[in-house]
Amino acid sequence: MKREDLLEALNHVKVSLSFKKESLEIFNYLVFNEDCIKSYNGSIFTFFPLKTGLNCCIKGDVLYSFVSKTEEDEINIKLTNKNLVLETSKAKGTFRINEDIDIFPSLTYDGEWIDLEEGFVDALKLCCFSAGEEGLFNCLKIEKKDVLCGCGYRCSHFVLEEEMPSIIIEVESIKKLGNNYVKYMKTNNWFHLKTDKEAIFSFLLVEGDFPNFLQVFDEVKEDDIIIELPQELKTSIELLDIIQTDSSFIDKTATIEVEKNKLLCYAETEIGKVEKTIEINYDGEPFSLSVTPAFFADALKRSTKMIPKEGRVLFLNDRFRHCLALRG
Repeated sequence: MKREDLLEALNHVKVSLSFKKESLEIFNYLVFNEDCIKSYNGSIFTFFPLKTGLNCCIKGDVLYSFVSKTEEDEINIKLTNKNLVLETSKAKGTFRINEDIDIFPSLTYDGEWIDLEEGFVDALKLCCFSAGEEGLFNCLKIEKKDVLCGCGYRCSHFVLEEEMPSIIIEVESIKKLGNNYVKYMKTNNWFHLKTDKEAIFSFLLVEGDFPNFLQVFDEVKEDDIIIELPQELKTSIELLDIIQTDSSFIDKTATIEVEKNKLLCYAETEIGKVEKTIEINYDGEPFSLSVTPAFFADALKRSTKMIPKEGRVLFLNDRFRHCLALRG
């Protein structure tokens, strides 16, 4: 067998292996089923077609490490005395198989595979930074053309070109996706993506009442203030951090004051004050904002076009929008 073929398969299925200490050990195993390799971690199922003629279950991290660290082009793989043996012209690995593990869900792909719009995975990943840490705040929802993700402080919205089925997915699962998926299918409690090589990545869907983040994204109005923020504002916001080293990121505050052709940002604590003045192209009414610096910097990485609203600011970038709550 070509080593690169086996490594390609392992690179696909290893994303659903779980190496966290608190995870069940069984989620660190992958399975060979004659014409495929698959793995499952409780929320992600991955499948890659590869004919080996083998049926066995083995620790995935050990197998991947061996194959990725060998350098020879050809690798022989076989079962011998309840061991999986991998051998190249210079290296040999003998690994104990596990015969007692049966963790894999019975998935059937009995629906229709539908063409996936270009940039779909990028759109999901673009919104993921707004997620919180727990529950549905750590999930992303797709509803028709709307992709939504957020928490109590911020949320992101992306408008797809084509309608999709309604699904809620864990953000951590989305972060593991590659960008080579061309088809999708929804079946029961699963959402599947497929590559042009028939490899499949399946999400176990999340159920619950997802927050209505869409309501905070107003349509742009004629009297809205739209300001193009300078790129250097991001580094200026980061500069303010030096005066707030004793605070957690969520408790830090930056103040931004905008007037004709000038933007002033500053932070002040009992230690002292740090400020930065930047020239900008602005001729509207003066306004000021108090923001969480880390969240504001995250938004600036994705858009510099901002609209101040009551209690929040909106960032716009083509089909992407982001809402950030202001500090009181």
